[in-house]
Amino acid sequence: PRGSFNGFALQAKDDTRIDHIFVSAPWAVRHFAVLAQHDGARVPSDHFAVAALLNWDEGAGAACE
Repeated sequence: PRGSFNGFALQAKDDTRIDHIFVSAPWAVRHFAVLAQHDGARVPSDHFAVAALLNWDEGAGAACE
């Protein structure tokens, strides 16, 4: 899903992004995702987790391990 608020439902309420990961230079976002995994019957929070893969972008921008 694009949105991260679910209100304890198994699906996101809408596409509104209300959770964020803030970064500043020299960090750069390589990829981000809303993680909507659940056990099939319930979700652990009223928000899905948000994850990001970051690069240290100083010149060549070596990838994060």
